[in-house]
Amino acid sequence: PYSCVFCASHIIFERKYRARSVENIFSEIKFLMKHYDARNFDFVDDTLTVDKKRLSDLCDLIIEEGSDISWLCNARVDGFDKSIAYKLKTAGCKIVCFGVESGDPKVWKATNKKLNREDILTAHRAAKKAGLIVVSFFMVGNLGESKDSIDKTVQFINEIDSDFPTCSIATPYPGTKMFEWGLKHCMIDSYDWSHYITTPHARMDYKPFWRNEFMDAKEILEAYYYVNSKIIKKKLRTRYGLKYYLNPRFYKKEIIERVRNRGVREVVKLTFKLLRVS
Repeated sequence: PYSCVFCASHIIFERKYRARSVENIFSEIKFLMKHYDARNFDFVDDTLTVDKKRLSDLCDLIIEEGSDISWLCNARVDGFDKSIAYKLKTAGCKIVCFGVESGDPKVWKATNKKLNREDILTAHRAAKKAGLIVVSFFMVGNLGESKDSIDKTVQFINEIDSDFPTCSIATPYPGTKMFEWGLKHCMIDSYDWSHYITTPHARMDYKPFWRNEFMDAKEILEAYYYVNSKIIKKKLRTRYGLKYYLNPRFYKKEIIERVRNRGVREVVKLTFKLLRVS
């Protein structure tokens, strides 16, 4: 039902909203619990909070059945209030993820995100007050974004006080309005789809291939490292961030795996990049 210029969901699933019934979803949960002893679930649904009655009915069914499960979900900030937050929490939801994308209203307008500061702040406050862990998704390099926008994003990350802000690189997937704009204005330098990823860590030979009206590819990549360096500093000041970075398993899973996949030299180069822009 939404038309964000960077989103490819409607390309894959088309525009028609086809919601599974509450009973159908819950039957799958019970099946996974019975046959695989599953207790933790990720509701991979960008539209979970679109139909608030359906969401409320699903939560009520989970509560009524006394299902001992933990789960996380994505949610839009518009219309997300304390009643929804407490209902999610009571039904076993632990983590809620919001797509904020930027701290600059100009970028929201250029990407047709249809957001405003008040809705974002209200949603984050409601979720945190209910005891939910909040993840907030940001991007750099979107349409309408400038270096000034990047500074506003960093400021907004601090203002919303998310538990886990994350930042990726805006990527013009084929079929999106963002891709069409890039074609029209000759802003795309590669049609090797293996490069169409949102983080440079996924490829050893990653090179930025996209630029917008105000930033070239190099500046977008520098903005990515800059914002992430600020996020790391912020995470180290939070309770959940300290648990993450002081957990020995982090080093085993993240750092060792990256050294294994990319080599010591590449990991050291990445570390110095983050330190240089922080």
